Amino acid sequence: MLAPMIESYWQGDLKVLAEIRLNEERLGATVRDRQSLRMKLDRLQDEADGDDLPEGVVDMDLYRELSG
Repeated sequence: MLAPMIESYWQGDLKVLAEIRLNEERLGATVRDRQSLRMKLDRLQDEADGDDLPEGVVDMDLYRELSG
């Protein structure tokens, strides 16, 4: 539903910008939007463990140590 409006905007129809913004707000696009929706994001557990990272996620501290 949002994609045709965005395409229309890029074609020069600036009137759809307000509608695009309203749709993004409902999706929680910015921090402020998520706060007004009272959305909370799950955070990774304490990074000190390092072993609890999901598969395919790199521990950035370890990466920095190894790459000098």
